[in-house]
Amino acid sequence: MIRNERLQFKPLKKLWSVIFILCFFSIGCSSHSSSIRKEITHAKFTDNCVVIEIGNESYELQASSHTIQKFKDFYRDYSSKITKQSLNLTILTNRKTDFTYSFFIEANRLDKKTKSKLESLYQAKLYKDKYIMVSFTANAKSYYYGKEKENISVNKYKLENPIPILITENTPFVETGGGQALLLLTMPVWVPFMILFGLKV
Repeated sequence: MIRNERLQFKPLKKLWSVIFILCFFSIGCSSHSSSIRKEITHAKFTDNCVVIEIGNESYELQASSHTIQKFKDFYRDYSSKITKQSLNLTILTNRKTDFTYSFFIEANRLDKKTKSKLESLYQAKLYKDKYIMVSFTANAKSYYYGKEKENISVNKYKLENPIPILITENTPFVETGGGQALLLLTMPVWVPFMILFGLKV
């Protein structure tokens, strides 16, 4: 009889184990996102990277030589056709920061052959059924000047016309404190089952 009861509890134990794991997974994958528009006020160009200043923060942008060459080729061949452009700095808290430079060309200004070439060489995509969008991405990391690095907050690196940029910061839910709060709020649900079925955290 006892053996039969244990056999009946086994599927339930497995079920609640799965539910418990899924709860942790969903909390870990959740994130908080915020965006703000700022301006690039200073920029320093070198052979290997670009250093930019946004507000009180400086970033060093790095990309492969292949990406840099593709950017130069694209700009040389299509700059006259560019309708608008946008810059975006995406910050994933405590992990990675990406800088994306996107160009938009009105689709009706391009013939079929040119569109095909842009798709093949630059992975161009249709944007809002009106534009052809080409984007280039670089790795961005905080730039701290010191003995070997020059302060770019000086007039010789100041841009005559600041460049608008959208800063998007993504913070994982657990790092906002929300993950811990959610676990505490749901304790009355999962703790009794953890005790009943002998689950281990």
